[in-house]
Amino acid sequence: MRVNIVVGSADMPWIGGRFAKELVARLPQYDVEAVINGSGAFDLEYQQIVYGDPDTRPAVGMFTHGHTRPHKYATSYDGQIALNTATLAQLKDGGATAPALIEMPVGGQFRTAKPLVFGVAGRTYKDGRKGEHLVQAMVEAGYEVIAWGPGPWPCRIVSDQLAALPSFYGSIDYYVDASYDEGGCVPALEAAAMGKPVIGHGYGGLMPVIVYERGDVASLLEVLRRLTTPRTYDDWAREHAAYFQSVLKRLQVAA
Repeated sequence: MRVNIVVGSADMPWIGGRFAKELVARLPQYDVEAVINGSGAFDLEYQQIVYGDPDTRPAVGMFTHGHTRPHKYATSYDGQIALNTATLAQLKDGGATAPALIEMPVGGQFRTAKPLVFGVAGRTYKDGRKGEHLVQAMVEAGYEVIAWGPGPWPCRIVSDQLAALPSFYGSIDYYVDASYDEGGCVPALEAAAMGKPVIGHGYGGLMPVIVYERGDVASLLEVLRRLTTPRTYDDWAREHAAYFQSVLKRLQVAA
């Protein structure tokens, strides 16, 4: 398969050009030959980023922001790639029959070399409402979790002394509000005051947080997975190749 990636300029310090170069470098391992702003015969055109109708057909468009008018151009393309769920919904509303969600990747140079540390704080209760089962699931999944407070917590407790709280917050990368019934949560406010992002569920008097479903192990672990294992450009290329192939197959069947 030969794909022509249409982009404003691959040499600009612009994310579209970076995406195009990363695809050209990686798609051949998935049996796709790709060029940027090429000429000649191609099996497919990939328009990055859609601001109008495609130059040739068959064509796949990358839809990003709402101002690119996904509703208007959804059916102008043989395939549609959305970078987020909001745009995916707009494409479907605009009549796209088989749009794909391919979330954006992160280059390896932007990844931390050290494992991320997650923190919980406070005293637990016999009813388990501090979410100890969530903390246990985090530990069993291999995440580094530390706690402040008398507990008992199903992870390493670093201290239960009030004077040690600032250093505790300073040692973590994210604070996790694991409780499922909370009026505060004061530790989350303290962690945020020290510049630490908070993973929570919006229950109680919290500021905006990285949200998971309250009490849901799978939801919390998915948030942690996304934070600790960002999608790579190899993921990006593999999913593009699979979608390109599915579009051409669908067109062949329709013909």
